[in-house]
Amino acid sequence: MVARAPFTYTKNYVMIGFDRITINPASMNGQPCIRGQRLTVRRVLEIVALYPNRIELSKEFPEIENEDIRQALAYAAAKIKRKWVKPLCLGCSKIQTGQASLLRTPIAAPK
Repeated sequence: MVARAPFTYTKNYVMIGFDRITINPASMNGQPCIRGQRLTVRRVLEIVALYPNRIELSKEFPEIENEDIRQALAYAAAKIKRKWVKPLCLGCSKIQTGQASLLRTPIAAPK
């Protein structure tokens, strides 16, 4: 009997509207990556925050293209759009998170 390796994912899943962002459950723990590389969307966002000047960024990280940055920012915005953060009260620091479509009533200010 021949020993077989456990089942692994070999396909990168491409997000609709984001042709450079791939998700492979067998690579980087399924985190969204840029062009199937070991470069996550999160890392691209961190790099953009550290290098506000795109010329310096492209010198330091030549593998990151402008379209990669654009799609990483758009992907992050699309993910954030699905979440909302609502204060429980105006004087409290606690927050509650969830789906934006579940909140239909505005938060009333305390009297």
